[in-house]
Amino acid sequence: MKNYQLRVSCNMAGAIIAFGLVSACGKEADTRDAGAAQAPLALLSTDAKLAWGPCPPIFPAGCEISVLHGEPSKPNADIFLRVPAGYTLPAHSHTSVERMVLVTGQLDVQYKGSQVAHLAEGQYA
Repeated sequence: MKNYQLRVSCNMAGAIIAFGLVSACGKEADTRDAGAAQAPLALLSTDAKLAWGPCPPIFPAGCEISVLHGEPSKPNADIFLRVPAGYTLPAHSHTSVERMVLVTGQLDVQYKGSQVAHLAEGQYA
């Protein structure tokens, strides 16, 4: 399990990050209910249908998430994360591998024991 800290670089717009939490073995099971309506193939972070809510209590106020698929506390979940400019997520860990794409803004990512990686819009970590 990796511990990491994310820091949004100072900019006026803040950032939106698309996260996917996948099983550690790399197998991404489809956890959708076969009888449930299928989610759209593509979704914009600005879609009015997205339900935004506060991040879990371990994160300071200002962070918001929108669950796209699954349960964020379990593997195989996908979310949008929205944070204001200058925001810092506290160091934390996941029980599965985290993948992220920066949708808007600038983001500094630092994994424990590693140097800071500077991400720009469209980049993957």
